[in-house]
Amino acid sequence: MREPGGGWRWDVGSVRAKGYSDNIVEFMVGRLRQLPSGTQHLLRLAACVGNAFSLPMLRALTGLEEMGDMEQGLEPALP
Repeated sequence: MREPGGGWRWDVGSVRAKGYSDNIVEFMVGRLRQLPSGTQHLLRLAACVGNAFSLPMLRALTGLEEMGDMEQGLEPALP
């Protein structure tokens, strides 16, 4: 993914170069789409930070007052 002009978009060539099968990519995208919209929003914000993030950092990005609200929002994405 790249960030041209402040938005995110897939770099299809890079994804294909990783050698993932189409089934895996479709599976992951399908799983993400099944998550509640609030969870998807939190994950999009977290993805802007990188492949790892802290809860305090995500809290600062979201502006949520309660850490519990953020944890509840992320819970559906946990295995």
